[in-house]
Amino acid sequence: MAIKVYWQDAAHSIIRFDYREQWTWQEFINAARASWAMADTSTHRVDLIANLTDGQTIPPTGAFGQINAITREGGRHWEIAVIVGVNPVIKTLVRAFKQIYREAGHKYLVADTIEDALTLIAEHRAQAETITEAQPPNR
Repeated sequence: MAIKVYWQDAAHSIIRFDYREQWTWQEFINAARASWAMADTSTHRVDLIANLTDGQTIPPTGAFGQINAITREGGRHWEIAVIVGVNPVIKTLVRAFKQIYREAGHKYLVADTIEDALTLIAEHRAQAETITEAQPPNR
């Protein structure tokens, strides 16, 4: 299995993707859809970690289109995705993606380690809670 998808935590609030070998866009789509089914079993916010630390890279063509399409199709199932262990080329691609596809791009962050990703997710959740608490009640 080129992409392993599983819960990172016992609370079922973070889904992790481990990219273990060279993978295809179809495997990416299948993994994403599997994660949506997992997220649908959760009653609370779900975030993603895409772990590329084993040195695997993305398929050579179609990255922006595939990622934008999958984000538009399934983005309602998760809040943010933190991409871990990326090389400088992928960091540049993520930066460019965020500029070109602003609506989808805001959902993606980059971290050096899994621990850094967990910290980013915790910070993002804390910020979201602060914003929610500051909202006046609907009348």
